[in-house]
Amino acid sequence: MARIGHAASAEDGSGFGMPGDQTGREVRFDYLGTDGNKWVYIYRYEKDATVANNIAEAVIQAVQNPHVGYSRETYTGWGLYHTRYGLWTAMHETGDIRKIEVNVNCDCSQLVSCACKIAGVPNVVREMVTASQDDILKKCGFVRYNYDVNAVIKGDVLWRSGHTAVVVEGAVAPESLGPSKTPKYRGRITEFTPVYRVAASSVFNLLLMHPALGKDNLVDVCDEEGDFYYVRIVDKYGFVPKGKLVKDEEKKEDVVLKIGDEVRFVGDAIYFTSYEKARSVPVSKFNGTINMIAEGSAHPYYVFSKSVDGWCDKKDLEKL
Repeated sequence: MARIGHAASAEDGSGFGMPGDQTGREVRFDYLGTDGNKWVYIYRYEKDATVANNIAEAVIQAVQNPHVGYSRETYTGWGLYHTRYGLWTAMHETGDIRKIEVNVNCDCSQLVSCACKIAGVPNVVREMVTASQDDILKKCGFVRYNYDVNAVIKGDVLWRSGHTAVVVEGAVAPESLGPSKTPKYRGRITEFTPVYRVAASSVFNLLLMHPALGKDNLVDVCDEEGDFYYVRIVDKYGFVPKGKLVKDEEKKEDVVLKIGDEVRFVGDAIYFTSYEKARSVPVSKFNGTINMIAEGSAHPYYVFSKSVDGWCDKKDLEKL
């Protein structure tokens, strides 16, 4: 059954409360269908599945942080953290919802704004309320669908008049958000080609960070769509025409990794466990040490550093 995370009510059941979660239920999880809401619309960020996933992860972090409570107050006389903007302010100060250690408040639409902002959605505004949410989310790139409890996926924003929430555990697989970002094989470019943001050839559609690839450039092929391959170029993704890419057959020596090896993590995210459906968290590149190896697992290598640790795949590691 799908679950949502939302800012629900203050400690006394009203719309105005003290900073922090005094009851453990002010900002909380609920199961769809038993949450008492008659949802009307689903807003889905289809441009980037990773960003959509991060929206849900940000809401999970807010629910799990006892310093995040509920209030619709906008008057700052009680202090900035007391208002609905408290989470927004503290989040920008720490850069991480998990690191907030002062009691703050938000309301339902502020929780959505904060989650979208920290997940990387462009054009998010602090002042969004449920009445303006439709227009703002569309301008941010969300696509609106009529609500269907059996169709929601992780990262969806739900709306009804007066309330909003984020799906943190969907009814269908998040992969439906877009092409897979998991590399399948290495591809070799056969001739000069532009790289496109979506599967269509247009000068207005160029991927500006990597506008072109030259002959014999190597890329990771992740998926395909129509006449295009979806490829990873370093840490960016884009589409190249199928006629300008072939599978790279060059054999490379398989690097053996063992416990104690110093490695460079070059992937996009690490996992909380080695299991196939483990929850992930986006991280930047870092150097660390292999502390454990779980042979046969989906994410078999446990990498540790002073600031980051977690499970990952071999393809995300470079031996130092």
